[in-house]
Parts: sequence; C-alpha cells; structure tokens
Amino acid sequence: MLAAEGYENLDLNQSERGATLLEAALSIALLGSLLVFVNAMVAEEMKRQRNASIGRDLRLMTQFAQQYVRNEYDNLRHELATLTKTDAIMEISMQTLADKGYLPLTFLESGEHRNSEGQFYVLLLRGVSRLDVSNPKATLAVAEIDMDNNNQVDTFLNDGESTNDELDIEVLLATVGGSALLPQHGNPAALAANLAVSGFVQTEGLASGPFGSWSLDISPYNSLNSHPEVGSLVSIIALSGFGVLDFKDGEQFPEIANSGYPFDRCPDLVGNMLDICGGSNDIFTDAHFDVVDTDGDGTPDEFGEISGLYSLTMGPPIDGDGDGIADHFPEIAGTLRIACDLSGSDTVSAGTLLMDCSDIKLAGNVAIGGNLTASGNTTFEGNTTAERFFATTIGNQDLTKGIYFGEIIAMNGNREIAKPNCGDVGSSAMILVAPASYASPDGSPIVGLKAVAENIIAENKWVVRLQAALDRDIDNNGEADVVDLQSKNDYAIAFTKCS
Repeated sequence: MLAAEGYENLDLNQSERGATLLEAALSIALLGSLLVFVNAMVAEEMKRQRNASIGRDLRLMTQFAQQYVRNEYDNLRHELATLTKTDAIMEISMQTLADKGYLPLTFLESGEHRNSEGQFYVLLLRGVSRLDVSNPKATLAVAEIDMDNNNQVDTFLNDGESTNDELDIEVLLATVGGSALLPQHGNPAALAANLAVSGFVQTEGLASGPFGSWSLDISPYNSLNSHPEVGSLVSIIALSGFGVLDFKDGEQFPEIANSGYPFDRCPDLVGNMLDICGGSNDIFTDAHFDVVDTDGDGTPDEFGEISGLYSLTMGPPIDGDGDGIADHFPEIAGTLRIACDLSGSDTVSAGTLLMDCSDIKLAGNVAIGGNLTASGNTTFEGNTTAERFFATTIGNQDLTKGIYFGEIIAMNGNREIAKPNCGDVGSSAMILVAPASYASPDGSPIVGLKAVAENIIAENKWVVRLQAALDRDIDNNGEADVVDLQSKNDYAIAFTKCS
C-alpha cells in the first residue's frame, strides 16, 4: 500500500468494522423502542379487553334482572307492603334471582356474582308515587302504601288508574364492594355493555349513562347497606311511569337451556319474533308455567298461576318465525281450550270454550245466559229452581204443564188457593178438585157429592167448596136438599197446573 508523506497507512478493514458497530448500536436502539411500543400496545389491548369483559358481564346481569323484574313486578310491589321498616326500600341479592329461576346457579359463588374487579351485583328497589313530580322522586313510607295495615298494597295504588295515584317501583342493578373502577375503566366498561340503560358512577350520588346520555340521582339508596359508590356500575331496570326499561340493540336475551324460568313468555320463538317478544309484555305463543323448588329440598313448592286477569280473548293464527307465513295455529281456530291432558278433542267447534278435565268444580254461583246441555247424569245436592222442565224420555213432555200441584183443603179453614203463574202465550191456570173426606151434617144419607172451585178473577185465586145432596126434602120442592159441607170432617183435594 502506498502512503503519502506524513500520513499513516489507513487500515480499511478497521474502518469497515467501526461502521458495523454503529449500525448495531442503532439497531439495538430501534429494537428497544419497538419493544416499548409493542408493550404499550399489548397493555392497552389488555385494558380494552378487561373493560369489554366487565361490560359484557354487566350486560348479561342486566338482562337477567330485567326479566326478573318484568315478571315479578306486581309481587315486588306487594313485597314492599310487608316490610317491617319505615321506608319502602330494599335490596335483592342475586341468590334470590337464582332461587326463583331467573339466574343460573352456576353464575353464583357463595351466593354472589362478582365481576373481574371483585364487585358483586345487587338489585336496589324502592317504592315511589307516580304522581310525584320531584326529581328524584321521594321514597314512600310503608305506611303510605299500606294504610289499613293488612300487609297488602292499598287497592287504589294498583288499580291501573293513574289519576288516583299508582305505586311504581324504581329498580337499579348496581355493583358494590370490590375495587372501585377508575373513570378510564368504568366509562368504557359501561359503554361495552352496549345497553342504553347501563352507566357508571363517576361522581358521588350520581350515575351517568354512556357519554352522559342520561344521569340519575342515586342518593335515595344511601340508606341501604349495599349502595353504589364512586367506581360502581349501574343499570336502570325500572322507572316510575315506564315500568321495565329494555332498550336493546336488537340482540336477543341470552338463551340458557333448562334455566328454570317459572314463566316462559316466548317459547320456541326465533329471530326477529324473539326480539319483539323479549322486549314487550305480550305473550306470542303458548305460556308455559314450570314448578319451582325454591328451598332446594327436591319437592316443588311454587306453582305457576294467572292472577288479576280481566279477560281471555281467542286470537288468530300467528307467524312465529317472521317469514310472512302463519305457522302457529290454535287447535281449532276461534276455540279456547282449558286442557287437563295432552289429547285433543273432536267435539269442539269454533267459538266454544272446551274444558276436557274429568272433574270440574265451580265453587261459587254460576249464571248461564243460554242453553245448558248435560250429556251425563246431573246431581244437585241443594234445591233446584227452574221455570221449565222437559223430559226427553217421554217425548219432551213439559213437566211444568204435565204435573199437577196438589193441596188438601179443610172445609172449616182457609179454602183459598192461589193460581199458578203461567207465562206462556195462551197458557192459563187450571184446577181440578175432588172430595177427599166428608160426613153428613145431620146423619141423612148423602145421595150426591161434588167439589167446586169458585174463580175469583180479581184476586187471581180460587175458593174451594164441598157440596152434598142429602136424602131429604126440607123445602118440599120435590128435590134432594143441597148443602155446603163445612165441618172438621170435610176435606177436598185440589190439583193445579198451567194449560
């Protein structure tokens, strides 16, 4: 290698090695920055997934609570009247929902359901007046909803007439205990629930919906042992005047097989029809009532019932799957059947009510406006009153006209007989009288005898007399004497009926 004067020889290989070390240093620096960036991304995604998980849990529990309050609304109102405290406010555990069949037991641990932050869910419920215009509405006292102290809601508070006030319930689902959620987690979690009724408590005593879509003063619940605080999640389940709020995004309620719901309002529905049914109080197909074992002893102790019913109306065929074609039909169109077994009947017809139970008992009075037909024997333990009896075995004989009503009339007593009331056009009262017992007033032989019914038209009655012809002629007219028999030994028998 040639070298200029005064310069040292340069080692090109060393120059190349120096450049490589610089590149390596730069690469390490870039890699470190990349790792920091990736770690930040992973941490952010984990937080997002955590918030989404909390939100999805809130959504699921909200839907369970909505179904519980919707079906038990009236029972919850009456439960307020039985409280032994001053105010009509209470909390309901998730164990209660599970016991009544609205929440699977697998969702509970030690009687509670907790989210990933250790917060457990509770239903908060209080009674309010629908006519109360304050915000928030005041919590009613138990004495205000049960003024007669009979452990029942006073009738005027649940008669459906808003003008005379109604007892409404305000219900919240809230998380309590555990670790308080920071706003950067609580608000996204409430948003992830994807329900307009779900929110977060960021300010003491105030719950707010996603992006401030609503706000609710929750301070009335501070008197309860379990009440939402800053960092809690809240879903509005029911409000006064609106009942259960169920603003979903179009998805259906979670389908849980054999969940033990005591009342399945939407059996076998799918798709859009299930969404419509789940969001209303209507029953679209059959209503199935299941028995519930509330105390877990293996024996059912609660049974489905229908109460407070105003009417039963027969409806047309139903399009159950929403495809425009009717696919659910009554047994016979226009027929209402109360079935005691699964077998059908070929004796029903449109516009009839069929009860195919082997034994039917009616405990009270029964009024029948039309004809009553009994194909079997009819037994009455009490008195039977009717305007008309017909006997089919003797040619539909009208027994009211075919039976005489008989009386024994003493001639020395009241000899009047009231006429029967004959309502048919052209029908009139008839009487047949005959001697039953008699004696000659003076011992003279009786040569003739007859009973007479004198018609007293003005008084709608007859007067019965018993007359005898004696073997004597006191007036010397050449005829036997005729006298009225009026002693204690003289009796006539009278038969009356309608022609």
